[in-house]
Amino acid sequence: MRSPKDFVKVRLKPRNFDSLWDNASYKRYTITNAVPFRISVLAYQELMQGTRSKKEREMIKKYFGAEEVLYLPTDMDFFDQAAEYYRILRSQGITIRSTIDLLIAMQAVRHGMELLHNDRDFDKMAGVVEGLVMAD
Repeated sequence: MRSPKDFVKVRLKPRNFDSLWDNASYKRYTITNAVPFRISVLAYQELMQGTRSKKEREMIKKYFGAEEVLYLPTDMDFFDQAAEYYRILRSQGITIRSTIDLLIAMQAVRHGMELLHNDRDFDKMAGVVEGLVMAD
């Protein structure tokens, strides 16, 4: 069992809200094992804008409101490094569909956390972005 210091960063896109809550990895890390985690403010924004009802928004606010939120750093080195990885990925023929996804991955790296996700862009980044570890 992980200690509370071994936070898992969750990044899920609710294209289908039911699948968000049924995601096996999500259950394994957050519900079944009651592992604490952090969520990026960017991932939270994506979750909220993807909701289709007030009930969904309230459920997300209640669930994620109890967890620690990671805010974007204010130092420009963070963004320079993200831009450099974007260029490296592109040079290898890998197109990341969202700059936000790259920033979320960089937050996980900076904080030394595993990344739990439901987005194929992160899988593409895994072998390129140094220090990016995917939760299994």
